[in-house]
Amino acid sequence: ACVTRLSLADASADVDLVVRLPRVRLAVPAMAPGDLEGRNAVKETWPQELARRLRSEDWVETSSVRTIASAFVPIVKLVTRPLGETSTPVRLDLSFESPWHRGLDANRLVLKMLDDMPAARPLLLVLKTHAAERGLCASYTGGLSSYALTLFVVRYLQEQPRNHDLDPAALLLGFLDFYAHRFDPRKTGISVGRACFFARAELGGSRHYAAPTYAGIDAAAAKTDHHARSFHFDPLYVEDPLCPGNNVGRNCFRIAQIQRTWSDAFYTLSDAVAKSSRPVYQGADPRRRPSLLSCIVSLADDFDSTPDGLPRPS
Repeated sequence: ACVTRLSLADASADVDLVVRLPRVRLAVPAMAPGDLEGRNAVKETWPQELARRLRSEDWVETSSVRTIASAFVPIVKLVTRPLGETSTPVRLDLSFESPWHRGLDANRLVLKMLDDMPAARPLLLVLKTHAAERGLCASYTGGLSSYALTLFVVRYLQEQPRNHDLDPAALLLGFLDFYAHRFDPRKTGISVGRACFFARAELGGSRHYAAPTYAGIDAAAAKTDHHARSFHFDPLYVEDPLCPGNNVGRNCFRIAQIQRTWSDAFYTLSDAVAKSSRPVYQGADPRRRPSLLSCIVSLADDFDSTPDGLPRPS
């Protein structure tokens, strides 16, 4: 979020750091206790060792250090202590580079998609904040990851006319309505690379298939998932443009709850829009009107918005 600037509150954004080890240590990643690293059998994984060492550092809030081993790429989460002139703590997510780590590639892809589709940024700012305030933005707890949410938004925008100015408020309402009331994750998959929604039944029982990558991304750079498995029981299918066969929504077992929150947001926001069009509001000073977004997300006092009430693109 710090790199893509997809956070309404910069202080709450996580900083993702990737640890790149010397090549000699990459041959046999120690990702499970007992794996060999050189001559010695390790008794803890690299993330576990890193977490243990970080707890003894002065700049780390010891109680905040925890290892998320259930994530597709295990991560170590921590919060820094205010030191020196820095009064605001920083939230860090640390992971180790590995053959299946696509975080850096995904970050570059997200930046390109935001550049190609400027309308995506204000939508993502609102939707990420909405999900974060409800604890639905972490994939390892069954929520929708930031990357998956970005693919949701981009796929929706791919359906919009390119030769028209897109109204951000209308796009937000349209997104909430479509994915809450019309999209069935049990039957329909999402593919940004192929610019389509598709019936999940078309893919059969496994992920052994190829799909084009997102326009502008070198197809040769796309990685193939050699560990393809049955996706039949995955609660959501969101095709990864960088790795055909990888489902970035496979852990989103709270998708039904997410859709309910989107439905609630749609009706709440629609009601607020209807009320704002009444005569009693029309003559009011726009600067004194509450932002319409405040009915679905928390906003800072100095929140800068467009006349529609959505975040002003930076």
